[in-house]
Amino acid sequence: MTSVFGRLGRGVLLCAIVAAPVSVAHAASAPKDSNVAPRAQSGSLSAIAAKRQQLLARMMDDPSNLDVAFEYASLSSEAGDLEGAISTLERMLIYAPGLPRLDLELGVLYFRLGAYDSAQSYFDAALAAPDVPAEVKARVAPYLAAIKKQSQSDGFSGDLTVGARYQTNANSAPSSPNVILGGLPFVLNAAGMSHPDTNAFVAGNFRYVHDLASQGDRLVASLTTYGALYAKDGTLNTGVVEARIGPEFNLQRYGIEDGSVSVYGIVGGAIVAGAPYAGTGGAGIAIDKGFGPQTHVNVTGEYRYDGYRNSATRPTASDGTGSSFDGSTTLQYQINDSLTLFAIFHGERRLAKVGYLSDWEGGVIGGATVAFASPFHADNGDWQFTISGGYTGRQYDAPDPIVSATDRQVDREATVTGTLVVPFGGNWALQSSVSYRRTLSNYDLDNTDNVSALAGVTRKF
Repeated sequence: MTSVFGRLGRGVLLCAIVAAPVSVAHAASAPKDSNVAPRAQSGSLSAIAAKRQQLLARMMDDPSNLDVAFEYASLSSEAGDLEGAISTLERMLIYAPGLPRLDLELGVLYFRLGAYDSAQSYFDAALAAPDVPAEVKARVAPYLAAIKKQSQSDGFSGDLTVGARYQTNANSAPSSPNVILGGLPFVLNAAGMSHPDTNAFVAGNFRYVHDLASQGDRLVASLTTYGALYAKDGTLNTGVVEARIGPEFNLQRYGIEDGSVSVYGIVGGAIVAGAPYAGTGGAGIAIDKGFGPQTHVNVTGEYRYDGYRNSATRPTASDGTGSSFDGSTTLQYQINDSLTLFAIFHGERRLAKVGYLSDWEGGVIGGATVAFASPFHADNGDWQFTISGGYTGRQYDAPDPIVSATDRQVDREATVTGTLVVPFGGNWALQSSVSYRRTLSNYDLDNTDNVSALAGVTRKF
């Protein structure tokens, strides 16, 4: 049994990675004038310092020599003296105003320093220059996207989606009536087999961020909601809500650029067929690290206690009550302003009240998002198409006595999904997706497949 909250969270899996050990070593031997951890190896810092002294003398003799200034700024950046590199390049603007290369490098330096407003102004200036080289445009785009994300501060944001979804197997039941139970063949009646259905749904994601007194630290609260009403089978009607709140600590204080650690509490609940179904409570930790503007990594670990309640339609739901430990790692790489690749690795250990509902689970999801101009030349922003595929393996601790006295259940699940987002009218967007899920199990009752098609309207705020 996969937790209803686990399935909800997997749709928005996050990930992270701790900073590389070399960053700590660099910080320990950083020059006195460094503002961030040096990128150069500690053994080469003395050589860099000597070279910078030579270049400084040359700049004093020939202050208009851009090549010397760029080399000095580059070495200062390697040594972690970003302010020294910035002051050098800003002086060069006197001799070469409007040079995209200068504006680009200054934007990068201010980005590394965490001064996103200043970085934004220099990137904008680089793009505003006449005849901007294509390589400059390519480098600026991911930085602007990263600034937009990093600059989120005090305030409320979110999105609300309303739509409809059709499924060929809405109740996740087998399509074949012939199953083996307890070693004997049985034929399922129509109620126990898969059937199609359509639901109307409302999904919301809400987020509030409050800057704390400490530099770069924030308090982050989020709320995820989902509700679905089915046209035919009312036993599938679902409502889920989950809230998270906790501090997010900026790692810049330790010389780790573009990194943070979040600690948060989790509380949630679910109703199914109009009756209370489950409640959850727990805690999590997420380590988030950017490696330049293109690469982003996040590692998340969570503990939950899920309590399930019996009802008329689910009289044995409480057997699934217990703890779960979830972990995920997400990698994201933005190749250019049009193409982003991503991969999610996830795992779960669930300990339920009864052994045949306890399981180990692990899997991977990979995909790409492509942004492209509207074919109708509307000035509403780029369309986005995302294609993803995933595989999950699941093994239960003990046999289900109703199905087999000796064999534990083992499932293998594959999914593929395509999603198109079409913006219109400012903060509005049309969203459509088609997906296919196939589960192969040694238990006939869990051999299922499902084709799903979704269409909805999203409002961002």
